[in-house]
Amino acid sequence: MTYLDDDADLIKASLPSGTSVPDDSDRLFRLYAVLLRTKRMRTTATDVHDAWTAWQQELDPEHEALKPYRQLPPDVQAEDEPFLAAIHEAASKIIDARATDHEKGIRRTFPELDTWSDRLSGVYRPAFGSDLAEDDKDWPPLAASQIAASSMVASCEHLQAFRAHVESRDLYVFAHETLLRTALLSAAQAVWVLGPDDREERISNARRLAAHIDTEHLKFLRDLARFGPDENAAAVTARITERLDELTKMRTDANQKEKFEATRVIRTAVGHVTDDEDLAAEVVLNWRNGSAAAHGLAWMAQGRASNRQTSEPDENGLVAIEVTSDIDILALPYLSAYRLLKTAHALLAQRGGV
Repeated sequence: MTYLDDDADLIKASLPSGTSVPDDSDRLFRLYAVLLRTKRMRTTATDVHDAWTAWQQELDPEHEALKPYRQLPPDVQAEDEPFLAAIHEAASKIIDARATDHEKGIRRTFPELDTWSDRLSGVYRPAFGSDLAEDDKDWPPLAASQIAASSMVASCEHLQAFRAHVESRDLYVFAHETLLRTALLSAAQAVWVLGPDDREERISNARRLAAHIDTEHLKFLRDLARFGPDENAAAVTARITERLDELTKMRTDANQKEKFEATRVIRTAVGHVTDDEDLAAEVVLNWRNGSAAAHGLAWMAQGRASNRQTSEPDENGLVAIEVTSDIDILALPYLSAYRLLKTAHALLAQRGGV
């Protein structure tokens, strides 16, 4: 008996009730145990079938199911599902047993991410006569509801991407900070547009963000034009330019001169979540750390408790440091983005009536 047999027994114990187990399948479940150890939650039905094929071909080289998974009929493919579910369940048990309190807190939020993904899976439209429906009338080309909804979708997608890595136990030093940075800013934008009780302030914020969106779009279109003329791109550029000019005039007439500034937006948005100034400052600090990661600035990973010195100082006093990611380090930026997005959804229901 080895550790693989222990994992194989865990997989067997995790099988859905009523699942038929092949005779003399100890070797098969050891192959499943290898999948459990190497791929965990990333294990797919194709992986399960490949393992079964490696086992079955020694027993019956002529078996009709010895072909790639995608070539199997649906009813045969379905036979792998209970074993895939058992591997996932076993992986979940192992992860839960090893998880820190921070990781458990992160994992408890995952079902809500699925709810939010479903809520904004189609075109969002505020209820007739709602505050948000009235806000939308100010600038229909980039309505406040659509700016908020698209920002919330972007935030949730980035949190879901982070979730996928947490579930597969693939943690990265730079990439996760970047994912969470975008999730934080996107959620903050939605809160910033939806949060103020004063309608004029909401409209001012929505106009400022709309102007920022069109300005960045024009930068892209002008760079695109360098690759040669394109009638469609030229038409879009002309329309966006016209639209931005009109919006700029509206903002100028209303004495709305400030430009979009991400850090200020985050500070303001966090104020809708907490009155704790120290916590708000820490969220901004994490935003700056994520920005450093997005730009490949290595200082963002310095000073971590999980870092390890791997060499003696050289003639310049420099040492080699091994840097690893840590779920506990990522907990605050994740939960900050999550709480902002949760607030955005509450505000969307309040302002939009749905």
